[in-house]
Amino acid sequence: MKLKTSNKVKEEDDGITHINVYSKGKTELGRLLSNFANTSITIGDNYFISVESWWYWTKMNNFNSLFKIPRFSKYQADSIKYKVGAKAKSYYRNIIGVDDSQFNPTKDQLKEVYLLKLEQNPKVKEMLLENTLPFAHYYIMKDKRVNADASLWTADLWREIVEEFRVV
Repeated sequence: MKLKTSNKVKEEDDGITHINVYSKGKTELGRLLSNFANTSITIGDNYFISVESWWYWTKMNNFNSLFKIPRFSKYQADSIKYKVGAKAKSYYRNIIGVDDSQFNPTKDQLKEVYLLKLEQNPKVKEMLLENTLPFAHYYIMKDKRVNADASLWTADLWREIVEEFRVV
């Protein structure tokens, strides 16, 4: 079953016609699938309290790898691993000043981290596989909807993962 979502979904229908993958979404599943969720992951020797902390840690390391003199210290990179959601984002932005996408992880890297999140958080995986609603990814900021699907891949990746699990 294909879980396709139109960008025309209504916010008030979150949990009825779709799942909004958003830290302030109306469903527990949508909040847990958000990168901001306190759903820890371990990658090798690195522990991250959320996917968002992994995201910004990866950006720091991508940035540092391009220059002889690192912009981020080991202490800063290690510190971000323990910051949930918006705290990870603001920590990074306070250090760097401007957050651009040049150092973002790739879509494939994010998918691998989502798969680890499911493996290491069985409740999230169970809820995801029980869900039959399609996914969307939008924010409500200052009472205005901001569609985030196009640039952040979130809904598409979760849809792809569910479809792959259901084929197996």
